[in-house]
Amino acid sequence: MLLALVGYGQNTPVDSTQLLKLQESTGKISAQLARNREKLAHLEKEYQEKTDSKQKAVAQAEASAQKNRNAAEELSDDSQNRAKARRAQRLASRARRDTKSVQRADKNLRSLEKNISKVKKQIEEEEKELNELQQRATPLVPGDTTTGSTSDSVP
Repeated sequence: MLLALVGYGQNTPVDSTQLLKLQESTGKISAQLARNREKLAHLEKEYQEKTDSKQKAVAQAEASAQKNRNAAEELSDDSQNRAKARRAQRLASRARRDTKSVQRADKNLRSLEKNISKVKKQIEEEEKELNELQQRATPLVPGDTTTGSTSDSVP
């Protein structure tokens, strides 16, 4: 009779501590996955905003460069005119500043692209890890009779 009780306790293949650990790991990874998906959505929205901002900066830089060219042409016609020289100098400074603005915007976009790809890679890894944990947890679920049998048997 004692052997029957010992044997009865071993009939269930469920290891509750292992199942709890898997559930805890699954919960942690799911939470991190949700945070990363939210972060990705935020980064993609920010990327769109920065792209629009860069396009505006490019248009402004082109306009400044054109104004600088016009001022330089006017100055070349009358090189002794101090007012034209000051105006040309101001416009040249503005064109340089606008060019630097475009360069900064481009650098920010590259950095944002790098962050987006990094977060996407993390999401892929977390999804893979979550799937693996769920696959490992499936045989441990009580009452699961689908493990160990396949429907690919040849008649």
